Amino acid sequence: MTNATEKETQPKAEFPAGNNRIDLKGLHHIAAMSEETECFNASLYVDGKNVGKVSNRGHGGCHEYRLNKDQPKDLIMQLEAWAKGLPEVQSEWGNFPCSIEYVINCVVEKGIIEKKLKRDAKNKVLIILPSHADGEYSIAGLNLASPDRHIASMQRKHPKGIIFNTHPDLFMAKILA
Repeated sequence: MTNATEKETQPKAEFPAGNNRIDLKGLHHIAAMSEETECFNASLYVDGKNVGKVSNRGHGGCHEYRLNKDQPKDLIMQLEAWAKGLPEVQSEWGNFPCSIEYVINCVVEKGIIEKKLKRDAKNKVLIILPSHADGEYSIAGLNLASPDRHIASMQRKHPKGIIFNTHPDLFMAKILA
């Protein structure tokens, strides 16, 4: 059993405050096809209701939307108007108005991070220690057949640590904070 610990840092995204409306389910991310933007497709949910599909081919273009037949044709324009009411996005290139594209990009990024963490947690222990910077976590115990014993040991050694394997929602909130 390897007792290695390595640090990982997730990319820092400014997730828009107030996004409780947009969700993606069945996210399929194709990393090999992602060039300038993330290549993905997913079911688009607005206020908990499936309204259609959203995708991006990964070549730097805008998202493509295929709304369900029962949805108003101007739904994307309505969502764009809603997103413009969210706080401005702060970036290294200056501030810019929020957009539906940006909100969906953030939801896609969150989904990609969450899938990676879940995959890693199958045979590793992921922990955020009080000494870690924002978005940083450690991987303890590589390729464990069953991480349960290692989790208990990590909980004893680091009682203030947040372990993804046992508290995924809290861990995600800290990673994305």
